[in-house]
Amino acid sequence: MATVNRFPVGPDAARRPDGGLVVAYDVLGGVFAVNNADPGAAGRPDGPGEMVYFAPDSLRWEALGAG
Repeated sequence: MATVNRFPVGPDAARRPDGGLVVAYDVLGGVFAVNNADPGAAGRPDGPGEMVYFAPDSLRWEALGAG
């Protein structure tokens, strides 16, 4: 997960994940992520702090309503 989220090698308090924080993958190729402060800039639905899912069948981010 550190590689996917591009975490720095050492601690960096100013570091913020681009677009959001990837938290899991599903076995079908989908991605679960938590939105950052500006999800619209990353093309993600819903608001900051909301959980979203990248669906491999539609190739779109979908809001899960779990934030």
